[in-house]
Amino acid sequence: MNNIVESDIAVEFNKYIKTTSVFRDKLLVLPDTPQSFSTFPTIIIREVNNIDNLSLKSTEFSEYGDSISYQVDIYTKDVIIDATKYSSKIVINELRDLIHRFFRQNGFERTEDTTGEYIEISVKRRTLLFTATVQSWNKSII
Repeated sequence: MNNIVESDIAVEFNKYIKTTSVFRDKLLVLPDTPQSFSTFPTIIIREVNNIDNLSLKSTEFSEYGDSISYQVDIYTKDVIIDATKYSSKIVINELRDLIHRFFRQNGFERTEDTTGEYIEISVKRRTLLFTATVQSWNKSII
C-alpha cells in the first residue's frame, strides 16, 4: 500500500524527475501537450482514465476504489549538456527508467511502453501508461 495521494501524483512526479534526471536543467514537465515544442526533453503527464473498481465497492457504496491510469509522453531530440551530446535514444532510455521507477515505487503497474510518432521527424516520442487503484477511505494507492 502506498501513501501518495492521487491528486499529488503529477506534483510528486515533477519533483522526482527534476531531482534524479541527468537532464534536469533542460527538462520540462507539463500537464497537457503544448501548441508547439521548444524545450527538449519535454514530458507530458496526465490522468487518462478514472473508473470504478467494483471489487472494492462496499454493499452500501460508502467505501469504493477507483482504477486510475496515467499516460506519460516523452518528446525529445538530441540534447547537449556541458559539451556532451546525448542522442535522443539515450535521453529516452534514461527518462523511461526513472519514470518506471517512480510509478513502481508508488504502487502502479506499467501497462504500456511504446514508441510513438510526432509530426516533426527529428523529435522522438515514447508513450508510457501506468495503472493503479485508489481506495476512497484513505486515498492510498494499492
